[in-house]
Amino acid sequence: MVEFRSKWKVKAIVVIIITSVLFPCVSASTYMVGKETGWNLISNLHDWAAANPFTAGDFLVFLYNQSANDVLEVQHLDYLNCNASHPIRTYNSGKTVVKLTQPGPMYFICSRGDHCKRGLRLHIQVKSQLSYDSINGITTPTTISPSSSPTTSPPSDATSAHPRYGAGEVGKSLHVGYVLVIIVLVMLVLCCPIVSF
Repeated sequence: MVEFRSKWKVKAIVVIIITSVLFPCVSASTYMVGKETGWNLISNLHDWAAANPFTAGDFLVFLYNQSANDVLEVQHLDYLNCNASHPIRTYNSGKTVVKLTQPGPMYFICSRGDHCKRGLRLHIQVKSQLSYDSINGITTPTTISPSSSPTTSPPSDATSAHPRYGAGEVGKSLHVGYVLVIIVLVMLVLCCPIVSF
């Protein structure tokens, strides 16, 4: 009986280690900027940004009418003054996907007409990527390597995001699914004495 408990503990430790290593690989979320209203003058982007926890590795999807709006990534001072003369990056395709590659503030404006001054601008704070070990509740920072250029095509789940709830929430529900799969795997390993390490 003592030998069985010892093997049981070893199996549990191995499963926990494996799942904690694999979990950060599935932790990116995709956020539809402005949810169902998109990137336009009627969006309440300030409240939308405040309600979402952006993390390095996540994606922002800007959906907009390309004849009426564009998206410029700018520096802080240009954001404050709605200055579009020195953008970091300019997007005007109507569907723009930006990968959040590193922690820190990011600023976006629309350069068309007086749209920026009327509120079509976005400031987000990107946090370091964290992996969450759902078994013991410990969060640990991990390192993200910055990509050389922004993503120009949406990740596969960006186009399938629920129009009402936004893709960030879809990504979060996927996390719950992965956690449930991990729990089932742990239970199988622990309950099935046939499997041995």
